[in-house]
Amino acid sequence: MNEGKATSRIRKEFDADNIAAADKYSKIPSSLAKHKIVCSECSDYWFVDDEIFRQVTSASENDATNNPFVCEDCLEEEEFLSRLS
Repeated sequence: MNEGKATSRIRKEFDADNIAAADKYSKIPSSLAKHKIVCSECSDYWFVDDEIFRQVTSASENDATNNPFVCEDCLEEEEFLSRLS
């Protein structure tokens, strides 16, 4: 079995996911990620694209305390902690 080939494929998919996420939100504003919002877990500010901004504002229209945005850092930490349990 050629494990290197499988690892390369997985790594490529992972990198593609990171590029897609980077286009949608980042710590600095960009041409796509221009709306400033706060992560509901860590309270860090992030800049998000129009789609994520609409989702967050739509979810919080009826309840200002409802912020569904969780940054990648917090998601990774949650996943790591769940594996320890």
